[in-house]
Amino acid sequence: MKVEKEVKKEKELFVGVGNCVVKKFNPSMEELYSLMGWELKEDSKEPVYTKDDVEVKYSEDGEEKTTTANQVYVNVVVEEVKSKKRFILKFTLTNHDRTNKDGSKNQYISQLAKTSWVDLESNLPDWFKTLTTTDYYDKSNTQTFPLTYRKAKIGEENLYDFLAKWLDINTFNAANSIFLEDQKAFWQGNMKELNSLVGDYENSEIMLLFGVKTDKDDDTKQYQDISSKFFCQGKFMKNFRNLQKNNFEGLEKDRKLYNLNKFVKDSQDSENGYKNFTVLEEFQPYVEGMSPLDSKEVILTESGADY
Repeated sequence: MKVEKEVKKEKELFVGVGNCVVKKFNPSMEELYSLMGWELKEDSKEPVYTKDDVEVKYSEDGEEKTTTANQVYVNVVVEEVKSKKRFILKFTLTNHDRTNKDGSKNQYISQLAKTSWVDLESNLPDWFKTLTTTDYYDKSNTQTFPLTYRKAKIGEENLYDFLAKWLDINTFNAANSIFLEDQKAFWQGNMKELNSLVGDYENSEIMLLFGVKTDKDDDTKQYQDISSKFFCQGKFMKNFRNLQKNNFEGLEKDRKLYNLNKFVKDSQDSENGYKNFTVLEEFQPYVEGMSPLDSKEVILTESGADY
């Protein structure tokens, strides 16, 4: 008898910052399997990108309330430029106005993907409501343009920030607007409007933060993760490579690299930064032992830590 034992292939995981291009928003089953190089099987099912009657808890006038709303899941197939490996970046949006914990403030979002938290619309700052430009050759020549804005839905901030960074929109041009024209279609899971941009921006790159997520109940299970909160325009990737070699020394002082500095600083913030394991280096394979969670000794000695 001769039987070859099948060896289960370990799933490759990646960490770090990778420059990526967008291939598709919410692909069909056949598109998804083709893009990802997966084998299409008889029991393969069409992905579901919407969900109705999702319970939403919110506060209003200090009182906690519950309602229902529909959700839309935006799955973006991206390709890391150097490795040509493909991944799925996921966003979840809920069709309900976003408020803070006690309901005293609403989040607003503008056509330039900027956000602001206020108790009343009348208290929105001028920098959010208007755009003032100055002529490069004549500093005395300034113009102020009104901007479109509205209350933000739950999850919109991250998606619109991603789109703004991917498209690298000029935030000093009031003619630009990141708002989708057909909101009704979007909330039904129709990504036709976004997919129409892929062809025109097929070479547009965006920096994404890859990490490894460890199961809270079983630290032997680890999964690939991509942050749906922290992004940077791909044109800054060369600067990132050079600066990370010296621990980003001098980055804060370079005003031209404001967006890169914000990406680095925000993602590493101890309170609101990226929570899963990663390295602030260029995209690379995850190697066992990189994360403190790989060490049982560390887990045992860090009593009280929330893993």
